[in-house]
Amino acid sequence: MKKLYFDVETTGTNPEKHGLIQFSGIIEINGEIKEKFDFQIKPFESDLIEENALIVNNKTKDEIKSFPEPNFIKKEIITIFDKYIDKYNREDKFIPIGYNVSFDINFLNTFFKKLNDNYLFSYINPKGIDVYAIFLWLCYSNKICDYTKSDHKLESACDFFNIPIKAHDALEDILATKKLLDVLESRYLR
Repeated sequence: MKKLYFDVETTGTNPEKHGLIQFSGIIEINGEIKEKFDFQIKPFESDLIEENALIVNNKTKDEIKSFPEPNFIKKEIITIFDKYIDKYNREDKFIPIGYNVSFDINFLNTFFKKLNDNYLFSYINPKGIDVYAIFLWLCYSNKICDYTKSDHKLESACDFFNIPIKAHDALEDILATKKLLDVLESRYLR
């Protein structure tokens, strides 16, 4: 089983209007971590940069505009993916895993499309395992918390299980998400 745990940081919440500024992940194959990566990415000239996103990410416009160019980073991503996936084999794909993973998948797919590449899904499945949905289900079923007393953010979920996190850094977030999933699987999903 090939798993891609990943998270993104962005300049806003709409992948069509906003851009990626960080893409981080962990590649796990058959239970063994093969690789970790962390890319900072310069937004496209056309990407809107929301002031609130800069505050959340603790970055300045000048800082993110000094990040490596998107095309260079996409090549780096493809180089990593090609090590583990045969993009011509429809059965050989990463299972994407994250906290609210559809948000991350949509941003990554749009990033590829902005670079005239429609082939992200040659490497990853378009649907993934959403740790947020698992946590929410466990809260709603009263197995771990009262859902009315939690905001269900990654930070809150990690706090509940004493998992340290430096939120809004994609690498820190995905490392914490993986630990959270490990805890949920070992305690509630076996």
